[in-house]
Amino acid sequence: MAFTERLQDFFAVSDFAVAATWTPSSGGPQKSADVLLDSPDETMLDHMVMSTEYVATMIALDFLGLKGGETIAVAGVNYKVREVLLLDDGGLKHATLSKL
Repeated sequence: MAFTERLQDFFAVSDFAVAATWTPSSGGPQKSADVLLDSPDETMLDHMVMSTEYVATMIALDFLGLKGGETIAVAGVNYKVREVLLLDDGGLKHATLSKL
């Protein structure tokens, strides 16, 4: 029996996910999907500065073409995308974000 991956099961808003919207800077319609938002605190400069590292994990195909420098709204808050990286087999990706 073959294993079928259902990534959508991990992105149910009622469980862990939040709604996100993105309008491609190259034009085209606005895209919406559910993402997992992590916002752990991180210390830098030998513990002299504390910063929050925002990372949105998403199904790669939901925001196909998302790249650094664009704006995405996650849970009603606007963020600038710093970097987008594919994870593992490419089914998921991380977008590191900066709050606007």
